[in-house]
Amino acid sequence: MQIAFVSLSDFEDSHGNPKPLNKLDPNASAAVLNFTTKFWRNKKGRLRKQYFYKLHDPLPALAQLSKFFGLDAKAAANEAATIEDTLDRIRAAKANERKERAIDTSADRLRIAR
Repeated sequence: MQIAFVSLSDFEDSHGNPKPLNKLDPNASAAVLNFTTKFWRNKKGRLRKQYFYKLHDPLPALAQLSKFFGLDAKAAANEAATIEDTLDRIRAAKANERKERAIDTSADRLRIAR
């Protein structure tokens, strides 16, 4: 899940230069899918190197986290429907209970009236 929260600033030092792979913290290195280094010589003949990072896509990790924490839209809709069905059953049971009480009281009144 570290992949979901990595920042591009994790790949730079305090001067804005890219960090080599061995200098990255564990969270940032977990997000690296591919790492390449390019070497070349500049006009003065000095050897230069450049680091290229290709990162994992964070969306699958975020989707897994949202499901884990119950934030999945489909699951939430299903759960809401289940809760609504349960509430409907409770309401129907209470209405039936009220009807039965009303019938019982009217039967008692009939007995008293005779």
